[in-house]
Amino acid sequence: MDDKRPESKDSNALIPIVLAILVVGAIAWVFFINPAEKEQIVTTPKPTPTPVITRTPVQSPISTPTPEITPSGKQFLVKLESKRGFTPHTQTIKPGDKIVWENDGTYEFTLVSSDGLFDEKILKNLQRTNYTFMKTGTFSFYLKEEKYLNGTIIVEP
Repeated sequence: MDDKRPESKDSNALIPIVLAILVVGAIAWVFFINPAEKEQIVTTPKPTPTPVITRTPVQSPISTPTPEITPSGKQFLVKLESKRGFTPHTQTIKPGDKIVWENDGTYEFTLVSSDGLFDEKILKNLQRTNYTFMKTGTFSFYLKEEKYLNGTIIVEP
């Protein structure tokens, strides 16, 4: 029986040595691979396709420039009176012309643009206000105190 015991002690001591050799071999295999093979694995780039750049002509839209309207220097007088309203009742002008409204009555009036061209204008006796029309169209005005007294300015091209 004594003979078997020493054999089992020797075989038990052999197992850790074999395991140590396997671990050292695995570490050596991982860290010490053939450097040429390692470079090929790491640095083998795949070719990247080169994009082809082509120019497509872009046509810009052709716009007809709108001529700027400048004041013409022409003035047209429209008188306001409590009994007659606007005189003339309708006035036709061109873009850039100026309308001058004058209170020809004895009472104070408030001139209002139906189209919101300007803020309300309070006009005392013989007081004037004006507006230069830059756009074509038909524009209406009235007296705030007498809404039935109204007038029209037609701006034609």
